[in-house]
Amino acid sequence: MQSRTFYFKKELLKQSFRSTGWIGIAYFVVLVFLFPLQILMNVKSEELQHDPLYYEGVENIFETNGVLHALLMITVPVLAALFAFRYLQVRGFADFVHSLPIKRSSLFHQHFMMGYLNLLIPLLLNGLLMYMMERTMNVDEFFSTHDIGSWLIYSIVMVSIIYSFTVLVGMITGISAVQLVLSYIFLIFPAGILTLLYRNLGMLLKGFSPGINWQDQAYRFSPISRSIEMSNSEVKDVELWIFSILAIVCYVLALVLYRVRSIEAASQALAFPFLKPIFKFGVTFCFMLLGGAYFESVPGNYIGWITFGYIFGAFLGYLLAEMLIQKTWRIWGKWKGLMIYISISMIVLASIVFDWFGYVDRVPQAHSIEGIEVIDEMMFHHNALDLEIDDPSIMTAKADIEAILDLHEALIASDLVKENTQYHKDYISKLYFTYYLENGNKMKRQYYVPDTAEFKELLAPIYEEEVFKKMNRPWLFLDKADYSQITIHVRDREPQNIFDPRMIEQIVEQIRKDYLALNYEEVQQISNATVMIDLILDEQGNFFYMEVPSSYENTLEFISENFN
Repeated sequence: MQSRTFYFKKELLKQSFRSTGWIGIAYFVVLVFLFPLQILMNVKSEELQHDPLYYEGVENIFETNGVLHALLMITVPVLAALFAFRYLQVRGFADFVHSLPIKRSSLFHQHFMMGYLNLLIPLLLNGLLMYMMERTMNVDEFFSTHDIGSWLIYSIVMVSIIYSFTVLVGMITGISAVQLVLSYIFLIFPAGILTLLYRNLGMLLKGFSPGINWQDQAYRFSPISRSIEMSNSEVKDVELWIFSILAIVCYVLALVLYRVRSIEAASQALAFPFLKPIFKFGVTFCFMLLGGAYFESVPGNYIGWITFGYIFGAFLGYLLAEMLIQKTWRIWGKWKGLMIYISISMIVLASIVFDWFGYVDRVPQAHSIEGIEVIDEMMFHHNALDLEIDDPSIMTAKADIEAILDLHEALIASDLVKENTQYHKDYISKLYFTYYLENGNKMKRQYYVPDTAEFKELLAPIYEEEVFKKMNRPWLFLDKADYSQITIHVRDREPQNIFDPRMIEQIVEQIRKDYLALNYEEVQQISNATVMIDLILDEQGNFFYMEVPSSYENTLEFISENFN
């Protein structure tokens, strides 16, 4: 009778475990120290058992050694992928493995799964340990079963996408060091390239605006940035689904490339010839953007230095990419491609600098505008972006729209607003305009407004509008029940914490009354205030602070009468 043939070969699995098993063992031990053992030490502490204020609990398990765990999530999966397919990068080893009577797809699946199990099993075992602790010990202040499940799902998804992506990168290169470097470059590439593009367009296009929260949006595309942020913010379910799908896509693509990859690709920087021009010009493009952003800060001939930065960055990027591909510094005579690239880039640069597409001067017609949002970054708290406002304020009155359009046109025409750059030394405001148009589109612009009387008459009517004040401090106009605490800081005194809802309501009322009564000069005032107020929200966990200048007469009088 013919014996049964198993898909997974025992000897192959043993060999793979010898190469990568140490990673799983080390990962498990470190996770035990970071989570179960750390929590057990805290639970056994006499201070915690008798003084509940000593430890107030955590919102999620990531707050317990979360930074170290994030570091593990972005390093261990990369190491596991490097060692799982290390044989592909060594010519003799690659020849031996592929000479075995095993299908390529079977080789790929077995090595992939062995490396992946070195990540999955340690996470599952630590999740099981914490679950047993939750069932047998009093750890309610630390975590619940739901917290364990969330931690486990988040961790598995993030290590899966980083591991599968690193494996995919390993299929396109034959050098382990190149795989390591490219993996991290590509993992941060979505956030990095968006940052470079937005920065360069902001330098060249007057008024260009990706939005006030563009950085948060860009960083969400990078698994590395999201892994790091898990220690202080919860990842949304939609992100988990996206990363899970991307992990599967990377797995499938890696399998396809593995099956068509040549064994002779071992020790080659790039395994497929068609990738060489893509890689070469991709590196050149990124270095060009980086060079332009670097020379932005040079005073004097602004466009001249940026142009030099672009040319120098492109030259450096092309040089490094060519040396990596050729594996030698002797690349003389390989400059034809660079000359073609620079010529095309200069045409594109000229089209942006001279605004061939009419972006800079474009202002919507008043009749096509449903409403306008105007944000002054000097007044706005960036963590207010996380607030869920039922009815966000926008300026819809005809007079307000006309006033904003007049300001917008004046900013475009003014020579004082030359570039959209943070290196203005005399600007007083950074304004974000968002036009909500009747056709459902949005038009965004941003400007650094210099400290000059030229714009005072145009800014004053806008800044003194109640709607403008509310949209720039939305956290001040939430329902009073949303505030859980107010802390008053008076110079040379101990901070006073207020928890009484009635007292909180009265303080907030006084602040609102004073804030809405401010004129333009008072709104712009940078004061040496002796009183600071912190407003802490309940469920959202947001924290806002504000100075209380002398113009807040009602607020200062109320504090003086009640908190001497």
